[in-house]
Amino acid sequence: MNRFIPHIKRALLIALILFAVTYAGDYAWFRLRLLHPTATNPYEVVKVERFYAIPQKNGRYEFTQADPISQTCVHSIFPHGGYNPCWYVLRQNGTPIPMVFLPFAVNNLHSFGKPAVVARPALAAFFHP
Repeated sequence: MNRFIPHIKRALLIALILFAVTYAGDYAWFRLRLLHPTATNPYEVVKVERFYAIPQKNGRYEFTQADPISQTCVHSIFPHGGYNPCWYVLRQNGTPIPMVFLPFAVNNLHSFGKPAVVARPALAAFFHP
């Protein structure tokens, strides 16, 4: 077992160096394109379609279309300038936003002492289509 430790350390060091070189090259290419921008390079505004996944009593989900939003992204491998890469934003396009119904929400205007049901966006980990 001890004879594999130097090989594992060397492989991790090579992987770390490759990651650092890739990130530095991507950042340098981003900064170069930032000096000479075009309409869609390095930034682009993408229209993102959103859907709400509303759970039904029978265990199924009802999908309701939400208003589309415009999201700025950057053409690169990694996030730069405070924006996500366009490949990531386009991959997230059309994914449903799961909703959870909270049985005891505090709503003084409509509940009048009774439990109110209010829909809230939930984490994607709780969504099982």
